[in-house]
Amino acid sequence: MSLSRLVHVVISLAPGGLERLVMRWANARNQKEWGSTRIVCLDQLGDLAAAVEGDAVECLSAKRARFPWDQQAARALRRLGTDSVLHCHNLAALQYGVLASWRQPIPLIYTQHGANVHDLSPINRVRSHLLLRQADVVVAVSEATADAMARQYVFPRRRIRVLPNGVTPHVAASASEQARLRSLWGLKADDRVMGSVGRLAYVKGQDRLLRAFARWRQEDEAARQWKLLLVGDGPERGTLEGVCERLGLGGAVVWAGFMPDARPALDLMDLFVLPSRSEGLSVALLEAAAAGVPVAVTNVGANKEVIAGGEAGWLLAEDEGAWPASLAEINRQKEERARRAAVGRERVERLYGLEQTLAGYERLYEKLKRHA
Repeated sequence: MSLSRLVHVVISLAPGGLERLVMRWANARNQKEWGSTRIVCLDQLGDLAAAVEGDAVECLSAKRARFPWDQQAARALRRLGTDSVLHCHNLAALQYGVLASWRQPIPLIYTQHGANVHDLSPINRVRSHLLLRQADVVVAVSEATADAMARQYVFPRRRIRVLPNGVTPHVAASASEQARLRSLWGLKADDRVMGSVGRLAYVKGQDRLLRAFARWRQEDEAARQWKLLLVGDGPERGTLEGVCERLGLGGAVVWAGFMPDARPALDLMDLFVLPSRSEGLSVALLEAAAAGVPVAVTNVGANKEVIAGGEAGWLLAEDEGAWPASLAEINRQKEERARRAAVGRERVERLYGLEQTLAGYERLYEKLKRHA
């Protein structure tokens, strides 16, 4: 059976969890049926656009600051969406999806990837509620995200479907690639590596991890064996580097910067920490667990769900002042790290596989096309 034509709509393909998902979903779908799937970026292409296979991505260069909207961009998206399903990711993309599909036989599906804690003004709540009402199908990536949407946007919970993100099984980097990365980042053979992957932004909480790591090193001599590897780039890099300098961490922190595919870095990690202040369903966390890396996470979004409440990882306290003691305890529990990592890998393979996610969306696309 031929696949429905599909257009993913995003702000850009700048490095981020949802952007990586969309890129990989589009590539996987086009591998099944070439030309079935396109990605449309509203603002700019972004670094991940180069990883989209074939000529399957384009940019509208929308002037979203125009009041009330950029009509030319909306018309262009309408043309691109003809005979297709529009799949919008996060609310700014949904706004243009609604405009493009208005009074047109263009099915519209929306996926919310996070709780958007930074965007809760009364005006934006009303705007979000009205936009969600126009979507044919509303999807959240986790139960926690769906609950937050229903609460924040006063939107019927029964109308929100939950479809978890999915990742492919981990393929370990070769020994030579791991050696190359260690050399590149100045990691010695006997260095223990604590790592985190994510955009360097306040919501991702790397400042909290730096403070906890510094205190642990001050209080526990065993911590001196560890290096902190931060993979990613973003608007807070300069600020975080300043925090690192003030804490006297010096060469104990490695700034890996942006990686189109961060999975090879996971093979160097002895512990993955996700210190986020807000999350939906973290792709970085799923990939770390799939790689068999022990994980420690904050209790936001679906993090607790992924680690089965602590059976497949460690849940960090809300008070970051307790984190150094938690890191010390995790460091001492070698066998427990291995056990929880094995449970985590099995859970991701069973519950968060890419094929499961794609199959779930495929059923939605087909149903929408039949009813268009």
